[in-house]
Amino acid sequence: MDFPFGLILELWKRAGFEVKKSGSSWISSTCPRCGKAKTGHRVSIDPEANVWKCFGENCGAAGGIKDFCEEMGWDFKEVLEEFEVIETSEKKKEAFHDLRLILGKLSEEAISYLRDRRIDLQAVDKYVFGINPFSHSYAKWLWDHGYRFFIPQYSSDGRILSGRFRLVKEGEAKSRSPKGRSNFLFREIVSEDMIKDSVGVIVEGEIDFLSALTISRSSLDFPEGYIFYAVPGAKYTFREEEIKSIPAEVVLFLDRGAEEDAERLARQLYAYGKKVFLGRYPDPYKDLNEWLLAEGKENTGIGFLKAIERAWVDGVYTPLKGISQKVEEFVSELIKLVEERDKISKTEYRMLQKVYPTGIKELDEILSGGFRPALYGIAGAPGSGKTSFLLALLKRIIKENNAYILFASLEMPLTHIIAYLLSWKARMSWLRILNADIVSSELEKIKRAKDELNWLFRSLHILHGPLSVRDIEKELVELKNTAIDERRPFFVAVDYLQMLRFNKNTELRLGVTEAVRELAEISNKHEVPVIVISTTARQAVEQALKGSKSLKEVFKESGDIEYALFAGFLLVKEEERTPGERKNRLIVAKNRGGAELKGGSPIEYTFTFNVFTGEMQ
Repeated sequence: MDFPFGLILELWKRAGFEVKKSGSSWISSTCPRCGKAKTGHRVSIDPEANVWKCFGENCGAAGGIKDFCEEMGWDFKEVLEEFEVIETSEKKKEAFHDLRLILGKLSEEAISYLRDRRIDLQAVDKYVFGINPFSHSYAKWLWDHGYRFFIPQYSSDGRILSGRFRLVKEGEAKSRSPKGRSNFLFREIVSEDMIKDSVGVIVEGEIDFLSALTISRSSLDFPEGYIFYAVPGAKYTFREEEIKSIPAEVVLFLDRGAEEDAERLARQLYAYGKKVFLGRYPDPYKDLNEWLLAEGKENTGIGFLKAIERAWVDGVYTPLKGISQKVEEFVSELIKLVEERDKISKTEYRMLQKVYPTGIKELDEILSGGFRPALYGIAGAPGSGKTSFLLALLKRIIKENNAYILFASLEMPLTHIIAYLLSWKARMSWLRILNADIVSSELEKIKRAKDELNWLFRSLHILHGPLSVRDIEKELVELKNTAIDERRPFFVAVDYLQMLRFNKNTELRLGVTEAVRELAEISNKHEVPVIVISTTARQAVEQALKGSKSLKEVFKESGDIEYALFAGFLLVKEEERTPGERKNRLIVAKNRGGAELKGGSPIEYTFTFNVFTGEMQ
């Protein structure tokens, strides 16, 4: 007899026993046979197979649903009735074959939405969007809890929010996710024999899936022998049972811009012995439905077949061969960039290149034009002015590039930063501003400074600790999603690395090493420059300046930071020339984007920094 996924856990809770997750299983400290909970006592529970076993001394009780009912003195049939367990899988299979995307169950608004997307309702009505629920644990759970139909997701006032199709309970008006259960691979209902003899075509998203069915099943010219599938999104990972349901040869189409995810899915299929061919949509189409909307069924069908054939011509994917597509796309983008260079302004051209200058001629020359999406590090001894330099640098970046800055200030409180920035325009000590040690005339200067620096305050988003790298990424995503002008560049700055929150019991050096790796991933993934401050001991700085230690060593004192950096600099405070004016040196320790040495000596940029104005000269 088939039982719903996790029924054993429901029974355990009904009996009043506490359960908690441990790895892939669940455990309880109480056994229905040996009685009271004991310290160190463990009962292992498997929700997939609905079985349990007690590891208590002199006990050894074990079994399934029926055995648990017997231990508790419950009537087995009454329990089955209470939890609405269907007695035979044959009844479920018979019911399953009657499933359809029934148009009568959809609102007129839903039908209109699909038609607006050029979806042929007759072509898709005879297909169920999902895998066989009797070969998949999640789908079993969904079936046993009454989920039947895939319909568009609605808002509270009946508007369609998206083309995402979700399972909903029969007879219910609202669309909802089934208790957070993961989405799974969508596919046509076909026989096992057809899977053996066909080619799989995988697209991204349910609307592209419906578009593929519309193009192929409503066109006499589209050949047979293709089975269509859809991953819910580019970040999806196949389950083993899903891969088994995919033909031996697969053409994989993900939306334009998801090339890395396409390779990741291709590698997963390749590992299971599938022959994978990477398909590409023609410029300018992002996905299949966009193509269908622009050119209609007939033209898109012809073009889609050509795209499949081109994937075959390009050859089967192998992990060593996968970069060829990226090279082609890179060169295509380069050609487009060069062709458009003379048509747009220098600022727009820099934005397309994703190179963001600082406006400091010497520094931009060192950086080969400016910052780009990569990880940059600034190291220095305590008191060397790293935070002051970083804030002044961020101010220039905002002014030059109209950029948004996400600044994780893990040491300096927000009120201190505000007082510090206001002091630049008011031209007075930031400590006096912070302590309100000012007269009326100076207060007027501060008011004017607030108004004159409003452009800076609107673009500077400050976070406070304790923060982990994942906290920073979450805030970055939120900032990008809510930004008024998403075309503006985004920067991330962290002051400073050693103050980040690491996993409990993680040693500082290991924590810092892992943090810089994750920050480099964030830079690559979200295409943003990331600038980090790292503090280092004065002795290490002195040794580096004397030449008894490599400059790169200043980044290794508290973790293996140097390896993840695109460029790294050592900041050295030389002297105080006049009150508030400092002479500084910024020495290149590592520079993938340009030279590190000139005439055998490290390249450096010497400047004066005024703490009252925030200006560098």
